Amino acid sequence: MIGSEHPDAVIVAIGANDGQGFVEDGKVLAFGSEDWIQVYQNRIAAFLNLLTQNGATVVWVGLPPMKSAQYNEKAAVINRVAYTVVSKTPQATWWNPLPYIGDESGRYREFQTTSDGRTMRLRAPDGIHLSDDGAMLLSSALINWLNAPPPPATAQAPPPETPKPRAPKAFRRKARL
Repeated sequence: MIGSEHPDAVIVAIGANDGQGFVEDGKVLAFGSEDWIQVYQNRIAAFLNLLTQNGATVVWVGLPPMKSAQYNEKAAVINRVAYTVVSKTPQATWWNPLPYIGDESGRYREFQTTSDGRTMRLRAPDGIHLSDDGAMLLSSALINWLNAPPPPATAQAPPPETPKPRAPKAFRRKARL
């Protein structure tokens, strides 16, 4: 996948289609089962090893909330499983997109009002993917985060199930009366 390239950093944003069973060594593993979780963790670990073998730092972007409650539950499982592996990998960091594209409670948000009063579509109509504006917002936030001064060495990234931080004030949805 990387070939002869030796990147300093790799941003990983995958997993939205992983909320399903798969076949491993001829055995069907149901999504979320103990066997499925073990194999999925092993696959993530192998992928991280591939990406970091030449010293690259990996930023793993968690899945955003999904419109469908059932799909959102699957995304939460995928995030928990991925986080357990990413958090144990010294050259990898978990990055939570919720403050930028989730609502104040960490739920799915399709539209957002910007500080200049413009309504912006964050998500594609399928309720899964980002819109172009949502991807630009998330990319800009990630670039700003990457360029920020590093936190003290004792800081720990919170797991995905911790309370969700609020979005920057400029991107909070205006209350409707």
